[in-house]
Amino acid sequence: MDQARWFDRGNPAGGTRTNPPYLGDMVIGTNDDGRLELFVLDSSGEVWHMWQTSSLDWSVWSSLGRPTSVSTEQDPPVAVELTVARNKSGKLELFVLAGGTTVGSVFHIWQTAPNAGWGNWKELAWAGELNRGISNIASTAHEDGRLAVFLDGAHGGSAGIVHKFQTGANGNWDNWSAGEGSPAEFGGFSADPMAVGRGLGGRIQVFVHSARNFFWRRWQLDKNAGFSDFYLVVPPGAPSDYQDLLLANNQDGHLELFTIGGDGVVYHMWETAPAAWSYVWSAFAEPQPGERVIPAERALLGAALNGDGLLSLFYRGPGGPVGNPGSTVWRIEQLAANANWGDWVFMGGSDTLIGPSAVGTNAQGRLELFVSSDNSIWHQWQESVNSTTVWQPWDLRASWFDRIRAALMG
Repeated sequence: MDQARWFDRGNPAGGTRTNPPYLGDMVIGTNDDGRLELFVLDSSGEVWHMWQTSSLDWSVWSSLGRPTSVSTEQDPPVAVELTVARNKSGKLELFVLAGGTTVGSVFHIWQTAPNAGWGNWKELAWAGELNRGISNIASTAHEDGRLAVFLDGAHGGSAGIVHKFQTGANGNWDNWSAGEGSPAEFGGFSADPMAVGRGLGGRIQVFVHSARNFFWRRWQLDKNAGFSDFYLVVPPGAPSDYQDLLLANNQDGHLELFTIGGDGVVYHMWETAPAAWSYVWSAFAEPQPGERVIPAERALLGAALNGDGLLSLFYRGPGGPVGNPGSTVWRIEQLAANANWGDWVFMGGSDTLIGPSAVGTNAQGRLELFVSSDNSIWHQWQESVNSTTVWQPWDLRASWFDRIRAALMG
């Protein structure tokens, strides 16, 4: 990465650019007191985390171990994907999707108290419940605070999206649902990717990518209630096998959906009323003449609201000339809360492919972005709320230079 723009947080497991363990999925959660906490998987299935100790300072890396249980001792699944949510009592709860040679499983772990340490791993799905083909885990909360987890997988021989809800806020969990939604006339669901969020009216909504490169959507019929059937959403541009999906909330709570069309353009549409959408895709301009996103999984790096209620979107662009394996990072922000968008801003790049990422808003309302590249975690953050082109550590280095120059010049 460009070390003038990014701060190197290292590899928590000690891996290097050429040696394992390699870094995998990454998510960020917000503690009850507003401090961010970052979670990272390595290739051995070990989960690592670090957290803010003050407004901008972070702890060292600490391990949460490898999730395992008695039911998976004969075929221990390896953790492959993360999702995090905050429960009704204010405690972060981390969910891990793990896959083995014959079975899959889901584990979870939660804080012992709000803003505190962590307990032990528990199995949310024992090995016999889910097959090895499960993928794409997502979590959110009902309007009444009950957590919900969604998977693309199978249950009882029925393929589709499965979910599991808490029976009460901070309480026990219901059984996994049967697989829901596999319209044969459209080739069934591949659900790769899948996006889940809670929008207007407190209703959870689910978007998935089908096997024949269409989008499908279902939503809660009312807050805390059951779900509709799946309905078709026509994707923008030419169909693509790698049509990324990202959901984010605006300041007023309405959801906005982002994707990358088969033409390499970033598109978005938005909620207009509870569970109702514009259904007209709007394209973002290209960051620079001839610049196109390479349609790929996880090309959309994340989105978050800053302290002034402006939504920012981050994406991974190509690294340069054809054949360059590197990546660039771009950011675009709303001009006003719940309103139109500005122009793309370049945030640096790497000569290797940028992998999983996470973005969050700290207690001061400043955005913080983490990406993985060169088998390391890289970090960049806003100098102040709404700072557009000036992000740390670029400004951190510049400010030191300015101070030294001022001292030398008297």
